[in-house]
Amino acid sequence: MSLQDETGKIYYPGSFLDVARSYGLLYDALSRKMIEKVFDKFKDIEDKSVSMNVSIRDIKDKEMSEFIFDSLASVAHPENFVFEILENEDIDDYNLMMTFVDRIHDLGGKISIDDFGSGFSNLQHIAEIHSDFIKIDGSIVKRCHENVESEHLVALITYWKKLGDDKVKIVAEFVENQEIQDVLLKYNI
Repeated sequence: MSLQDETGKIYYPGSFLDVARSYGLLYDALSRKMIEKVFDKFKDIEDKSVSMNVSIRDIKDKEMSEFIFDSLASVAHPENFVFEILENEDIDDYNLMMTFVDRIHDLGGKISIDDFGSGFSNLQHIAEIHSDFIKIDGSIVKRCHENVESEHLVALITYWKKLGDDKVKIVAEFVENQEIQDVLLKYNI
């Protein structure tokens, strides 16, 4: 999501999303509009997938959740829609989260755990979310080629997930150079 002002300047989410969250309804309106646009743009596309972040606030909002479910049920290729859940959010209702995840899967969509490793995860809860993808947080990825602790975290995440479910794909954000890519390929990421 980005915003453009009247002069053409682009604002990325990091510069306004926290402020929008503090105003509640503003965030809800922005989130709904973004999700509508994504569904409109990709509803009939067969050969491309799209990911969109979904907050715990979106999941708790019954109207928003139903909108997502209805939209996903109406697209030609639901398998191309990936819903990214932020690992570092304060998820206080894992039953609701699991219901959301199960419904997305029932409708043919996919789930990704975003920013994995950025928070202080309860690995048991993360393991119970039947995700299709885990995206390792960029703060770990950016340093994995020059910091042994970061590389160990990459290895740990990869090994931990392989113990549980080999169908889950592990991906990384912020792969900015060949050195980082080489480390990640070593772990089949």
